[in-house]
Amino acid sequence: MNETSFLKSQEVSQSPGTVYSVTGGIADALRSVASSDTWCVQRVFLQTASLLSTDQQKPFHTHTKSTSLGCEPHEDERCTTNMQDKPPDETFKVKLKYINDSLPLYQEYWLNCMKAELQKAQHKKVVDVVEARCRSAAPSATSPVLMCVSSPPGLHLAPYALWQQLPEVKRLNLLHTLSARDVRHQEAMFELIVSEASYQKSLRVAVGLFQSSAQLKQTLTPVQNHVLFSNLKEVCKVSEGFLQDLETRLGQNVMMARIGDIVLNHKATFHRVYVPYVSNMMYQETLIAKLLQENRKFVLALKKLEKDPLCQRQTLKSFLILPFQRITRLRLILENILKKADELSTDIPNLKDAIEAVREIVVECDRNVQQMKRTEELVSLEKHVDFANVKSVPLIVSGRYLKRAGSLKKLTVKNNQGSVSMVSRTDIFLHLFNDLLLLSFKNGNRFSVQDHAAFPTHVRVEEMNTKILGLPPDSFLLHLTQNHLRASAAVILSAQSSVKMAATRYRRFLKLCEVWPKDESKKGRDLGMFLRQKVASAFREGENTQISDPEKCDKMYESLVRINSNVYKEKFPRVKDTSFTGVTVEECRMLLETENLQQMDEEKKGLWKSIIQRFSSKPEDASVEKPEK
Repeated sequence: MNETSFLKSQEVSQSPGTVYSVTGGIADALRSVASSDTWCVQRVFLQTASLLSTDQQKPFHTHTKSTSLGCEPHEDERCTTNMQDKPPDETFKVKLKYINDSLPLYQEYWLNCMKAELQKAQHKKVVDVVEARCRSAAPSATSPVLMCVSSPPGLHLAPYALWQQLPEVKRLNLLHTLSARDVRHQEAMFELIVSEASYQKSLRVAVGLFQSSAQLKQTLTPVQNHVLFSNLKEVCKVSEGFLQDLETRLGQNVMMARIGDIVLNHKATFHRVYVPYVSNMMYQETLIAKLLQENRKFVLALKKLEKDPLCQRQTLKSFLILPFQRITRLRLILENILKKADELSTDIPNLKDAIEAVREIVVECDRNVQQMKRTEELVSLEKHVDFANVKSVPLIVSGRYLKRAGSLKKLTVKNNQGSVSMVSRTDIFLHLFNDLLLLSFKNGNRFSVQDHAAFPTHVRVEEMNTKILGLPPDSFLLHLTQNHLRASAAVILSAQSSVKMAATRYRRFLKLCEVWPKDESKKGRDLGMFLRQKVASAFREGENTQISDPEKCDKMYESLVRINSNVYKEKFPRVKDTSFTGVTVEECRMLLETENLQQMDEEKKGLWKSIIQRFSSKPEDASVEKPEK
């Protein structure tokens, strides 16, 4: 699962011509949070291992020495008194030997890891070359030379950022007796320990400073506080136990033979805390955005806490995202350990199982988030759908999700006496779910359902000879074999042809050229001017369907999107169109057709009237005729 894409805000968007489109939402966590309205945060000091602290370090206390936020000046004294933190219930300290408080926060480690990976392709073999040169030198016994093994990114300020820097390693002179591969393997395992220590340090700040802040808590309702911090304390305690086991293994023998078994021992606890936390992250981001816009007291309290030296200029958001970053990073660290392990190592089976266990956790997190978004889409849509004239169906059903929503043209043929038939067009809105199809009329942001059928069981797309019937060439017949009345029904729909689709894209293309940034470089301005000239020469203003070269039009349009994707996304946020707007008739058929698509030869059937009679009769009256060959 891609981290960046996972962290983006998922909201229901509205695009021109489409009141509701599929772009995101929330789900089951909403019900669990709503049922927790009596939930109350108790001030409990986080029991953290002292491997991140010195002997003299004191536990975290929330700062309340300044004027209370959100109170009037004459109320400062009373508010400050009410906001005083309770003393910690218990301080649990375990003195650990190798790692201490000078480690950076995990945010710095993770950011440097990302930067290192971007440079990895360019410097893939540099480390091996430098390392070989370092080993070729003959270090003296009195002045040993450290092997040039790259340290974990972001941990260069730590006293023991490298395994080879440990006093025990130096005392045993292991660098002169081990192979370069063995050293790299030890360094990879040590990165798991030292990065977990950095992660634990950041979690302590998140819980001890932010979650335990009485000032911040008073600006939130109990439900908001629960949504904002979720089970962060449990995540921190699990990390603490994992870190203690890792350091115990290192203390038993500085030459660690295995480490995968420790990860497997914590598999169940990882699953128990990480799956609900990551699944709740959609709530966190939505809630924070709302609080920053609407809750001034929250903003003031948050700014004050973020200025605390313990934060090291990091924001609350960066702390709340830590568990997701860690569980996804953990798999990469384990894969690196496996890659550097000896082929005969007894730890290889454990490492493979541990990697798979972490992968399963990430996959389940992703699956839960997707289900949350889909359910929230249904919750939002249900508020705008009316079943006034048809039998209603529940939209929020387990396993159901919205695939596509948008408007098409409904064609109606009117036979005038002694004259040519007339075709009228009416907008009809389609909501296509994975198991249901709704046909509605749209009025503002409301949808009045006219018909519905189970999809794909009772939905067919029929071929038509549009020329004989006098219909537009981009028309097709949508056949509901069993609608809400348990009868057969049909409707003729019209989609955009490929030429019209090209015209639509071309108009958007022209508009995009017009909004080309004015402050770009000369090269950018020249390119924009060149594109506008090309558009003007190929597009006939006022004749929307007349394109001299539709294929060239599409290619130019896609080229501009690639060249200037940032402007495209900002001006036209339609990265993935999930509506029926601009969908060709061929694409409509692909969306709506099923494996048992029926092919009807309407040319030999003849008249439009026979179509209506055939597809709009009651089930018992419908005669099933095989198409003529």
